[in-house]
Amino acid sequence: MIDAEGIIYVGQLSKYNEEGPKPTALGTRMRVSDAGSCERQRWYKGMGFDESETPDLQTLLAFHVGNSIHDFVQEAFQRQAVMGGVSVDCEVPVDCRSLGVDLSGSADLVVTYSDGHKVVVEFKSASAYGSKLAKEAPKREHVAQAGLYARGLGANSVMIVYIAKETSFRDKVRAGDIYSHSYDLNEEVFENESVNDVVDFELKRFSRVEACLDAGVLPHPIVFDDGDDQIGLSRLKTVESPGPYGRASKNTHWECRYCLYNSLCYGIGPDEVNI
Repeated sequence: MIDAEGIIYVGQLSKYNEEGPKPTALGTRMRVSDAGSCERQRWYKGMGFDESETPDLQTLLAFHVGNSIHDFVQEAFQRQAVMGGVSVDCEVPVDCRSLGVDLSGSADLVVTYSDGHKVVVEFKSASAYGSKLAKEAPKREHVAQAGLYARGLGANSVMIVYIAKETSFRDKVRAGDIYSHSYDLNEEVFENESVNDVVDFELKRFSRVEACLDAGVLPHPIVFDDGDDQIGLSRLKTVESPGPYGRASKNTHWECRYCLYNSLCYGIGPDEVNI
């Protein structure tokens, strides 16, 4: 009997390992797409540590689906740009070092109108539950990511587009549903916070990680607390003990469950460590 699941997993895992970590767009130590993530996780990446976990088949499939959706949508925008009288550039390298941090990335799409107005467009594939939430508002880390690209490119506004990759009748979501949110950089996106405010907040987090990279100090595992409605640093929390990789664990932060540096963090504790 042919072990289809085993063949697919081993084949895709081998491809994943051969490709290795994706370099930053312009050789910087940190990448824009890590906006919103744990600060210790960013440090591990910036220091070039090997991942301590092996992604499962579902994670590898999610990577593939996400990349395929990006290609699908970018091609559609490029085709329509000719008739729309605008220019469209895909995977645009963005240098954020002018913002004071060693940071770069690649914007999914940049649309430039004839009058010079420039819009950064970011695409996100989403689960049924994520799509349900995306109907109402974008995720904070996605606003930060798009805003950082816009700030680095001197763009005027951002658009965040969510594409549902699965169907859920309970959540009233079908695969292929699309939800989008557009904002000027000074426009309020969350209560009392503009896109620029979100970007400034995230730049402080990247600066904190950069200081630890320079000093050779393992930083606190600081994550964003989605359950806190306060503005500013009170939104952040320190993970006292990470839950196990790949399994839900009561009273532990959900990000640890998906962190590929989980085992490296386990047992160290929440404090800074001089290495």
